[in-house]
Amino acid sequence: MTFDLMILTAVACSFIVFFILQMVVFRMLHQEAVLKAIMIIFMVTSLVHLVGSFLYADQIAAAGLSGKVIFVAVSYLIFGLAAFVYILCIFGPSETSIRIRVLRELQEAPERRLSHGELANRYNARMVLERRLERLARSGEIIERAGKYTLIKKTNFFFMIDSVANTIHSFIKK
Repeated sequence: MTFDLMILTAVACSFIVFFILQMVVFRMLHQEAVLKAIMIIFMVTSLVHLVGSFLYADQIAAAGLSGKVIFVAVSYLIFGLAAFVYILCIFGPSETSIRIRVLRELQEAPERRLSHGELANRYNARMVLERRLERLARSGEIIERAGKYTLIKKTNFFFMIDSVANTIHSFIKK
């Protein structure tokens, strides 16, 4: 098997584990806990990927230690990008989109029906903000004290990605 095919195999296996873990864990969680859970699932799958790909890299006997390190680094980078794109483009919109939330509310409603007024009461600007703040508080991202919200964590996965993107953007602007 070629080096690049081995990398893609490692990435595909890790992403499948990531996806299956997400499906299994999310069936047991309340919706407000999904953000924290997806980060934990990503970290666990990252650890599994790093250990598994290093062991898988043993099949590249001719590459030596440096070849194995490159294999692990490149495969992890591709896995991380695949997970990031999935979270950003597929998982994220399904969790934060009001359109999807309305469909979910209708599905969970008695007889799968709600009036326009009932939907409007659930999705006015104040309600949307309250739900988002509540979700951030439950996931441990923010805390509310004396009517003011404060970030609990100074860094998280999304801030790190945003920082990398801003750095890349600043180089492109120059």
